[in-house]
Amino acid sequence: MVSRVYAPPFLVLYMLGFLFALQIALSGYYNIPFLTERGFSQDASGLVYIVGACGAIVWFLFLHPILRTLGPLRLAILTGFLMSVSAWGLAGTLDPHTITILLGIFLAAQMVMYSLIDTLIETRIARAESLTGRVRGLYLTAANAGFIVAPALAGFIVGSFSYELLYVTIALLGIVFCWTTARSFSYAPVQYAKTQGRIAHLMRTPRIRSMVSIQFLIRLMYAVTLMYLTIFLTTEIGLSVTHAGLLLSLSIIPFAIVQFPLGFLGDVRLGEKELLTTGITLMAGATVALGLFAHADFWTLLVILGILNTGAAISEIMVESYFFKHIGSKNDLEISAFRILTPLAYIVAPLLGALVLSFSSLSVLFVLLGSILFLGIPCALTLRDTR
Repeated sequence: MVSRVYAPPFLVLYMLGFLFALQIALSGYYNIPFLTERGFSQDASGLVYIVGACGAIVWFLFLHPILRTLGPLRLAILTGFLMSVSAWGLAGTLDPHTITILLGIFLAAQMVMYSLIDTLIETRIARAESLTGRVRGLYLTAANAGFIVAPALAGFIVGSFSYELLYVTIALLGIVFCWTTARSFSYAPVQYAKTQGRIAHLMRTPRIRSMVSIQFLIRLMYAVTLMYLTIFLTTEIGLSVTHAGLLLSLSIIPFAIVQFPLGFLGDVRLGEKELLTTGITLMAGATVALGLFAHADFWTLLVILGILNTGAAISEIMVESYFFKHIGSKNDLEISAFRILTPLAYIVAPLLGALVLSFSSLSVLFVLLGSILFLGIPCALTLRDTR
């Protein structure tokens, strides 16, 4: 049974996860430093993220009729093409207005792409729902391999060359992603089930409502760390760009180690509630510690970030597995409702950052974020295990 998750139809999903993660993670921790280098203030940099997040929300609102017209494959290729073109444009412009538009497009497209890849994954495993946790665990492991490689690679490119080369690299990866997607999936039309009213129904279901709340907290943590962690490491702690990238890469290794085994255990042995509660506790506690030990040495920071990412890895795979076990592969509105939490988090994150930084430091921001993350524990305790 386990060998089925390594069949060619699933292997291509893992390859796409790696390519997509590498593409977005190369810029993820360095978008704000890039904007700062181009003369943007921290508030203005946050505004760029809000522009991208608002664009993604509008995109999600029209995603259902667009999917019915184009299908997930054509839309995924078009979205990947937009990401590639916008990254190429960022490498060649200095105009702040153009940078705002192009980075906004790039961010909006990558947020929507998460939902499109979900649809492709669910289409592939529609007849093997018992494999959901394992397939998603392997997919996330492959994606996290990209996230592990990317910060150190991006730090090397920026430290040794330039931001221009970084975004050219991202654009080229986008072309490879589009080509691989086009070669690996059929253009046959997809018939979606009628899902009118499902979003409201989704939020009326207590268990799914708890998962949506936890998912938002996880995405908020990702948004704040992606936006502010590199700046925190290089300005308040004093690491070089290269060393910051190395630290980030090493700290993400838990994602690649724990998610597939936990996806398997969540399918056949352990319950999601216990694992999710543990994951949230580790994630929240380590985020608070990151702010409290802001002047720690490299290795202490690595331990703290490693614990944080271990908790995040546990929480993410349990949320993903639980949610997609409770919806069908064609419930595209429900998937969109779930994924729209990412752009919402990218609206809240810069607003939260601007509020805290107006009177305090990034250290306080991480302490506050960790305190907010603890709110996920009561939500996790309300769940009923799937098995």
